Amino acid sequence: MINPSRYISLSLSWRLLLATHLVTSTLGVQAQGAPGASKPAGWLETTKPGLCRLSISPDMTSNGKFSDGSKVLELATQAGLKDDPKIQALRRESEKSKASGNPTLIVSQRDGLKTYFRIMVEAMPDPTTKRVAAHELDDATLKEAAKTIQANEFNASAATMGNRLISPMSPSRTVIGGLVGIQVTYTRQLDQRPPVRVEQAYLFDNGRTLKVTISWRISETALYEAQLRRALASLIWL
Repeated sequence: MINPSRYISLSLSWRLLLATHLVTSTLGVQAQGAPGASKPAGWLETTKPGLCRLSISPDMTSNGKFSDGSKVLELATQAGLKDDPKIQALRRESEKSKASGNPTLIVSQRDGLKTYFRIMVEAMPDPTTKRVAAHELDDATLKEAAKTIQANEFNASAATMGNRLISPMSPSRTVIGGLVGIQVTYTRQLDQRPPVRVEQAYLFDNGRTLKVTISWRISETALYEAQLRRALASLIWL
């Protein structure tokens, strides 16, 4: 049986994912993209060398440009929130992530803080990590993974940022870009802001663990869910 704690604990330095949020059944495998998926017509493509290539709809960009996590800090500063403890924590995590040198791709909200979605793809090198087959991820492994993710990532972020879990973490097997891994799905809320659905996957590749997250406000499901899933289907690992 795969030990999820061994793999998922590697991502403790990746807390930028949950800090910058202001990504089912336990049976079967969810396929969310195949290797070499083509770019949808008219969509914009972005590439992070050494990580992946991804396409998103022009409707999900700001003036035809991709935005990233630094945009959140910029908007907060403009709003006079640079001294807010949560923004300061976010800035520290952002600087820590950059210093790590781990490849990260973030595609974030289209219109400042008025609407919200996020795609985040991260990689952490680990020479002991190997690809796995779906049958190696049994139900006990999935349940243990959900407990590890909640204890080691979500709870740590909640203590700093104020996020709270408003639905249980539901684990499942998933396939993204041809790689098999573990996904957790849950709903979280920051203060009194709109609840956000998160689908967060840990994929096991030879020599690295990859984390892919999509998230969106539940109230904006009709706007973003289908487009986020289509974006995942365009993902190609590099």
